[in-house]
Amino acid sequence: MNMQTQTPLFPPSSPFSSRRKKKYVPPNRRAKRFSPLAMIGAAVTLLVVLGAGTYFVILPRFLSHAANTPLPGQRIWKGGVSSLVFGSNDPTFNSATSQSLRLSLRQAGITLVRTPLANNGGSEVEQRLTQIQDIGATCLGILTMHDMALDQQIVKQAGNRCQLYEFGNEPDNPGSNAMSVSAYAQQWNQTIPILRQIAPQAKFVGPAVASPNLGYISAFLQATQANAPDAVTYHMYPCTDVGVQTCLTQSVNSYASAAQQVRNTVTQVLGRTLPLGVTEWNDNWRDQAKPEESDPTFISQFTTRSLQSLMQGQVAFANQYNFGTGTGDGHLFLTANGQPKPQLQAMANMIVQTKLGTSANPVPTGTSGVASPVASRTPLPASSPTVSSAKPQTATKLNCTINGQFIQNCTGSVIINGQSCTLTLKGNTVAMTCPQKEHQE
Repeated sequence: MNMQTQTPLFPPSSPFSSRRKKKYVPPNRRAKRFSPLAMIGAAVTLLVVLGAGTYFVILPRFLSHAANTPLPGQRIWKGGVSSLVFGSNDPTFNSATSQSLRLSLRQAGITLVRTPLANNGGSEVEQRLTQIQDIGATCLGILTMHDMALDQQIVKQAGNRCQLYEFGNEPDNPGSNAMSVSAYAQQWNQTIPILRQIAPQAKFVGPAVASPNLGYISAFLQATQANAPDAVTYHMYPCTDVGVQTCLTQSVNSYASAAQQVRNTVTQVLGRTLPLGVTEWNDNWRDQAKPEESDPTFISQFTTRSLQSLMQGQVAFANQYNFGTGTGDGHLFLTANGQPKPQLQAMANMIVQTKLGTSANPVPTGTSGVASPVASRTPLPASSPTVSSAKPQTATKLNCTINGQFIQNCTGSVIINGQSCTLTLKGNTVAMTCPQKEHQE
């Protein structure tokens, strides 16, 4: 949660313009290049020889860009929604209500927990990681922007228990921990390459600005192109100074439009897209409660519509603020004394609706998802690879992206001479498997 340091990007009436004072003070491995394909222009043709037939698989231009794998713990659910949208924040560890709180969050299905691992000099790392594991969620650890040695210690200590890290919190917030974009980028460029050597499989994201601050994000990306983030992160509290009617009919829908603006900024600077994360979101960033926040109907509607807008904006991960372990603004906790509040119930309902039928359904022909037992399948994009062959066939599309990001080990199928053959893309090789009897001479 943060206030802008520069001239406000959005007018005062905009849902993006309000920011909150920071609650707590607590890097990005470049995507592997698809090198054998990167030198080829508009398309790549790979030769597959199987049985008596030779087939050509045409891969589109997007494969020549840097390849991005799914984020740690990410699954793709119904409608192409990332499972990590259903996250929350744990700003202050409190063991007094920990057991009941963990059970409530686990039963609700919270998928991602953002937690300041650098808090109190890193002395709470083990407690925080254990809590996230007990919830059954993926860890998003907040690192400090000011102590490289502490960040290295945390990443080493966490090991594979945390594979997703955010560098600092709201550096553009003059209310707390303010840091110019040049200073933040300098710290990023000094720290993140070292952390990536320590944890090559981890993802490092930023700049965690207090709002969709396009100027800060653009300058950050320009200054860190050699060490670009694995995802771009920011915060949103769209109804802070807005009435109930305006909030529920207009402001709550702004997550999607903000995501598109941030995505456009990323593309303009880098020439490619990156996953987006809204790592703090809720109705109001202020410590003072709004009367409607005590109304179960309002907070449930706000929460449901917020998640719908985040999903519409194709946000890869998001964290409600917060699930309730000691901070002063308890009006927006997910829990009270460890027990669920209406906002958590609304999130749980959305999780069930979005996850329903994804992993249990048969895999549709020609689609793909994350290489996981619970991976779901997403609709095929228009730019997906197609298969061509001299033999009669019905070509289908091979989807190799998740939320616009390239993935490995995607699969699809093609009909050749009336039989279904399976295509699998691994690295830069396309393998095709067909029933043996159809290829016997």
